[in-house]
Amino acid sequence: MLEGCRHNGWRHLVYASSSSVCGANTKLPFAVQDRTDHSASLYAAAKKANKLMAQSYGHLYRLPVTGLRFFTIYGPWVGPIRPCFCS
Repeated sequence: MLEGCRHNGWRHLVYASSSSVCGANTKLPFAVQDRTDHSASLYAAAKKANKLMAQSYGHLYRLPVTGLRFFTIYGPWVGPIRPCFCS
C-alpha cells in the first residue's frame, strides 16, 4: 500500500488505526501521548507495527501520513467515546 501511494502520486495517506493499540493501558481517557508498547493482542501489535511503518515511510519519502484511531467502532462498552487523531 505504501509503495502504491508513492509510485502513483498520492499526496497524503490517511489510514485507520484502532483503540486496541492502547493495549494494557488502564488510564482513562486515553490520550495521544499514552505509551502503546504493551500490546494486549496480536491484532493490536499488528496495528502498532503498521502505524510505525507508515510513519517511517512517510518520513523517508515525504508523504504526509495521518492515522485515525477509532474508539467506538464496536460500541461504547469497548472503549472511551473519543477519536484520537495521530499523525
